[in-house]
Amino acid sequence: MKTIANIYAKKISSDSLRPGTVAFRSRMETSEGWISIIVNSLLFAIKLTLGLISLSIALIADAFHSLSDLSSSIIIIVSAKIAKKPSDMEHPFGHQRVEAIATIIIATLLFVTGIELGRSAVERILHPAFFISTNWIIAVILLTIVLKESLTRFSWQLGEISQSTLLKADAWHHRSDALTTLLVIATFIFARFNIFYLDGYVGVGMSLFIMYSGFTVAKKAMQHLIGTAPEPEFIQNVKTIAEGISGVANVHDLILHQYGANKLLSLHIEVPRHFTLLEAHDLAERVEAKIKKELKTHTTVHYEPTIDPDSLTDSVRQIIVQGIKADDRLESFHALHAAGEKGNKNIYFDLVVQPGISLNEIENIRRKMTAVLKESCPAINQVTLRIEPSYPIPDQLD
Repeated sequence: MKTIANIYAKKISSDSLRPGTVAFRSRMETSEGWISIIVNSLLFAIKLTLGLISLSIALIADAFHSLSDLSSSIIIIVSAKIAKKPSDMEHPFGHQRVEAIATIIIATLLFVTGIELGRSAVERILHPAFFISTNWIIAVILLTIVLKESLTRFSWQLGEISQSTLLKADAWHHRSDALTTLLVIATFIFARFNIFYLDGYVGVGMSLFIMYSGFTVAKKAMQHLIGTAPEPEFIQNVKTIAEGISGVANVHDLILHQYGANKLLSLHIEVPRHFTLLEAHDLAERVEAKIKKELKTHTTVHYEPTIDPDSLTDSVRQIIVQGIKADDRLESFHALHAAGEKGNKNIYFDLVVQPGISLNEIENIRRKMTAVLKESCPAINQVTLRIEPSYPIPDQLD
């Protein structure tokens, strides 16, 4: 399936539909949706027919599970069409978050399917019933599993290629159908030995699995809508790229907003104090261009001047570095500068801490660092220390 998916992706890619673009992902999602509709319609017809012939509640329920897959495919096609719409006055960042909404709808369908299946299965447990089990029925059901698993792998690979969480969610939907059908086969095998009560128990197990799958898929989509911090690898890549440009130092205050495949990043960099405004602006634009090229991320850079080194700030810097090495909760610092008359200096800097630090811990860190600096450097009159998390959010900054 991976080879087929790659061949298909290569076939539809062009200058206007190159990988990584919204149009390319939309085409991949639409194609997967139509293929899923065809396959699931066929599976529904086969399973329902076999279920009515055999009188198996588990197989009939599995048929309607396949039907729910068909409805999710329709949602994918519609959401892909909406997501590829360009930005407008009401939606300046595009419409790609509709994919997360569609994913939640698919997850809800999964959950409701699980509940309905569970109700039918409990009824079968309370009232066990005979159903027909023959070799040819089992063989046909096995073929539906092979077909469904092939669709699962195809959808997942298209999701990997197009970076579509929607297609990956649909792949899990397909996989749940294949696994539940595998359990149905087990009931048919036991029925050959006149053990019919397992039909209901397997139905309950399938319903719980389907509901869990729906919960898992919905949770990921909700996190995307609410907004999550970028992966640590992404932050490190940004710092490596920016600090690899001559003149850039101490990248900090990264904030990332994601709208589907569109990423909007802002960050601060420190530049040499002797740079003119034009030189600093040119450096910031170079950082923006390189990050955009390598990480496909729209970037805004704010530049800050580094301080002129002197004996006091050098001493303060060394003390802060030692404090960071001695405390695992501390990550880095920036924006160090001094003001005031000689012998009566005010020190200012930002200290970056690990996420999840409590307010009490923050206050203890502030008091300890302030005390150490004043004790080590008598020329310091006041220390203004701002604590911020490693991934700062405006209303969390202190």
